Amino acid sequence: MAGNTHLDALVAEMLGDIGKLHDEIRSLKDEALPAIVTDAEAKLSRVVGVLVNAAKNYESALNEATQKTVAAAKTDIRLDATLAKADAIADLRQAVREAAAHPVADVVGQLNTAVARANAQQGRSLQHALVMAVVGGVVAGAIVLGGGYFLLNEKATAVSAQMDDTPAPARNLKKGSKHE
Repeated sequence: MAGNTHLDALVAEMLGDIGKLHDEIRSLKDEALPAIVTDAEAKLSRVVGVLVNAAKNYESALNEATQKTVAAAKTDIRLDATLAKADAIADLRQAVREAAAHPVADVVGQLNTAVARANAQQGRSLQHALVMAVVGGVVAGAIVLGGGYFLLNEKATAVSAQMDDTPAPARNLKKGSKHE
């Protein structure tokens, strides 16, 4: 049983060590642990403050970088627009040079042809207006003459009818005859 005693001694020693650990844990809980927690909280607060400041600095740097990027993009766009404008002006100048390279006589000939066409068309319009005016005048004259003839014929018929109703000596007086 000597082996048992040895085992019992080891168990007793181990139980003593566990008791000491238990007492130390209890003392940590009552004395050291609150101080450690308070210290950890203070350190964590400082770390959180540093992280908040770092986040603010990161946001500020990000905004600044974004503004610089936008400004650079605007500058690039303006430069591209300026280059495009310069290219357009150069293309226009080239087109003008090419157009000016054609013989001036061709241009003058084309202008003369256009002017001649316009004059001919205007002359036709003027001739047409004159013809219409003359035709209108002739028609109006014919109507006046026809109306005058009709009225004259009516008056002549009326006078003739009156003369037929009048005795012969009176008729001669009306005509201004020399038989008086």
